[in-house]
Amino acid sequence: MNEKDNVLISVIIPAYNAEPFISEAISSVLCQTEQRIEIIIINDGSVDNTLSIAKRFKDPRIRLEENKYNMGASYSRNKGIKLAKGEYVAFLDADDYYLPNRLEYLREHAKKHQADMVADNIYIIDKDKCFFNVNKEMVKRAGGWESIPRLFKDEKLEIMIGAVEFVKHKLPGGNDPRLGLVKPLIRKDFLIQNQSFYGEDYFLGEDYIFYLTCLVKGARFLLLGKPYYCYRYHPRQKSKPSLMNYVIRIKSNANFIKDYCKEGTELWYLLKKRNLSLIRDLYFYKAQHHLRNKKYKEFLKMSLASPFLFLIYLAKKGKGLLKRYAQKRLNSYMAI
Repeated sequence: MNEKDNVLISVIIPAYNAEPFISEAISSVLCQTEQRIEIIIINDGSVDNTLSIAKRFKDPRIRLEENKYNMGASYSRNKGIKLAKGEYVAFLDADDYYLPNRLEYLREHAKKHQADMVADNIYIIDKDKCFFNVNKEMVKRAGGWESIPRLFKDEKLEIMIGAVEFVKHKLPGGNDPRLGLVKPLIRKDFLIQNQSFYGEDYFLGEDYIFYLTCLVKGARFLLLGKPYYCYRYHPRQKSKPSLMNYVIRIKSNANFIKDYCKEGTELWYLLKKRNLSLIRDLYFYKAQHHLRNKKYKEFLKMSLASPFLFLIYLAKKGKGLLKRYAQKRLNSYMAI
């Protein structure tokens, strides 16, 4: 059999201006212990040297595709799914990388549990391979992989989750990870048969909505505690969410509720609660913006339009002021 036809796993790498990292990403897939792979690199309109670096790799298992314009990661991932020849598809962001036995590990567990989706834990690193905890605070590396922060704590974790558990993101041991960050291996036939693809209108939180869509369509999703995926956290991700960030997440959440949730179900209640939290956060963001820029009329207008949110905002700010006042009094007392 021709090596190109003997594909078990198709790894899809959307790449946009990933010059500093793309070589490491590609190399990490080529070095996998599971060698029945293909790598589909979607150059998404990069204007740096991403494309020329990708072309240096001469391995016949690499397929390089190009978007004429920057279409976004969701469009590129969907393109990769449709081109994939493998029994499974796996996703890799162009600035991340795999540890060598990741695909073999995930494939073995997918087969063992007859899972449609199987995801491992992730290590959280920065561009220089310094390490962060899940709250994105820099931590000191004490030495060895054991010291590196990961998304969830229990390496012995092996659990099937459904849509409700995914939204609750509560795991055994009191862990509360952001499950939208995981990168599962997914059975391609499940995606095609259920027409499960990324929403191309979304460029924030698209993974979360995609995984949730798969789950409501019946996917068996296995979560594993051992980490083999290295997720690169960039300093720009530490900045506060923008107005557009909130608007997009509220819209995508509302559309999902409308399309997939039966009113009155537990999932419906959970997502409604999530949307209310997002709306509250959007209100706080706009309130802070108006007050910071001395736009008091706009602040008053939005407060009159949403008196309940205004009261919540006052309560939250009041706690902060009280805490600062108490700390100031304590500091004065200690200085005596």
